[in-house]
Amino acid sequence: MTRRLKSRNRKYAGDRTYGGGNKKNRRGKGSRGGRGRAGYHKHKWMHTIKYELEALRFKHKGFAAQFKDMPAITLAHINKLLESGKVDKNNCHFAFPGMKVIGSFALVAKANISASAFSKGAKASIEKAGGTANLIEALVKKTPVAPTNAKPAKKA
Repeated sequence: MTRRLKSRNRKYAGDRTYGGGNKKNRRGKGSRGGRGRAGYHKHKWMHTIKYELEALRFKHKGFAAQFKDMPAITLAHINKLLESGKVDKNNCHFAFPGMKVIGSFALVAKANISASAFSKGAKASIEKAGGTANLIEALVKKTPVAPTNAKPAKKA
């Protein structure tokens, strides 16, 4: 079978150093510029600019930390929302997905609060005011799956 494309390796044909500069270069270990990533901020800076700029920008090294703490909202903040008048005090529902409600602050009105987690003091304060503290994960598990018109696949 014939070759369609010409080989592009003819760049250094006839050149005795093959792009290595002087004939004395590439002789010993002193010509390599260090080991591994050494010199990326000094004499190998062009390589850094060309190929490694993403690593410079983000400076990511190693594994990502797995944080167990989640963002929190305080009962004092919920109280400010209730006192501002923007929320109807008779029928107020709050949902904070992915957040934890903390604090043992006394609420000014009955509130139904749904969140991913509650501290013991926050749960007691909400129930003392006459409201309910619902875990969002528990609500999702209780919610029935909507029926679909799709028929189950036949087993072969």
